[in-house]
Amino acid sequence: MRSSYLFFVVSSIAYYLPVATSASVPLMKIKGMVRRSASLGNGSVPFANSSGKGNPGSSSQTGGVHSNTAGDVDPVPFECEVNIESADASLTFSPDFPNQLQFVSWVGAGDVFCDLPMTSISLTITASNTLGESSLIADAVPCDECSELDAESTNYFCQQAEFDGTCSGDWSVSYEAVIEAPVGSEFDFATGSCVPAGPILTCAESAVLGTARPYENANLPDGYVDNIQLSPTAIANIRATHFRGGAKVDSTKGLFDPTTTDAQLEDIFEKGLLSSNGWTETELLDWQKVFVYPGIVGVDNKGNITSTVTLRITRSGGVVSTMFPGSPS
Repeated sequence: MRSSYLFFVVSSIAYYLPVATSASVPLMKIKGMVRRSASLGNGSVPFANSSGKGNPGSSSQTGGVHSNTAGDVDPVPFECEVNIESADASLTFSPDFPNQLQFVSWVGAGDVFCDLPMTSISLTITASNTLGESSLIADAVPCDECSELDAESTNYFCQQAEFDGTCSGDWSVSYEAVIEAPVGSEFDFATGSCVPAGPILTCAESAVLGTARPYENANLPDGYVDNIQLSPTAIANIRATHFRGGAKVDSTKGLFDPTTTDAQLEDIFEKGLLSSNGWTETELLDWQKVFVYPGIVGVDNKGNITSTVTLRITRSGGVVSTMFPGSPS
């Protein structure tokens, strides 16, 4: 996101007389913050421990098996354990206000350990975004005739700009381990998320990890996690409705200074997100915030010079429905 020094004409005469002379007032510029990272899941494994298995801070599931081999030899019992060691993400925000989400970078790790070699073992750990789209965050090549398997991080990351906002919102994580017992053996009990079905032991679980907000420091309506953008369509609508000469301008509209650039509209928009003023609902069920910008922005619907701005965003889709100088009528 961009920030810049803005210069607006103070005199209302200059608004209507193109030859008028007037003074200019420099607007405040807020310096960008240092890039910050935060953990989506606070560094903890979201799956509950079971049977007391596994290392501290990890999740363990166990399943016992017995041999069905005929003869005088007693069946040899053995046990398999599934440990999910990590499933978390770091959030990286832009250094510029209002600290827009840039990346959700994932780490994942887990392992399966059995007392004896199994016919086969597989393990995957995935993360799913708010749209239900899943990506592997830890994986391992399934092994045959093995007693252990380690799933390592795929270093998957979601880039907010590239994926048009699908990185913000609720994220969940899940895992699945499938273990096939040695020939002639069956699983006969399990704990935690593991379910035995003859020679197959399946351990699977899902959990909501946390919410990645689109802006770290923005003051948004409660529960609002959409990636709010001042899109080209929104800017075109603002220019048509709240700039002198626009196709939708009438006497009821507040007007931005005609020299206002798109970058300056972006700066005004960002200051609105940062404002601590509260949001209210409009008759159209949009969210609305009225705030004071640190400088002159234009004239209100009565022709008075103003620094007050009204910002409206839709309830869904993260769209700026409008933004204009002055307070709502």
